Amino acid sequence: MFASPEYVARNGAPADPRALAGHECLAYVYPGTDRRYPWQLFERGAEISIPPSGRLALDHGEALVDAAVEGHGILYVQDYMVEQAIHEGRLTPILQAYWPARMSVALIYREPQHLSRRVSALIGFLRAHFQPHTEGNEGPAEA
Repeated sequence: MFASPEYVARNGAPADPRALAGHECLAYVYPGTDRRYPWQLFERGAEISIPPSGRLALDHGEALVDAAVEGHGILYVQDYMVEQAIHEGRLTPILQAYWPARMSVALIYREPQHLSRRVSALIGFLRAHFQPHTEGNEGPAEA
């Protein structure tokens, strides 16, 4: 999770995940819906799911990053999306003790019978690379 130094100076940093309810949390919504993506954190070794509260909810990650940089709230994204903003001091990590060891990644694709060889190769590579983390989450097998 990340926030701009201006946001933290104006609102303070949350002390723990429960304190997020009193903050502007910039929510990612599933495209085509108003359903917010829950924030998965860990507290005392147990996974907890935080529904992001806040007025701003978008289905575009880069727009959420821009909003966080402008001081509109707290952001929950993978760190590669904010590396430059962190390096430049425009965002700062918060609640790091509660971060998950990893965030999930989803690959959405058409039915296997319609896949090109390139897409099939990519799926195979990703499954092999992320295999320890995909147990129980596999989609349909390729034909």
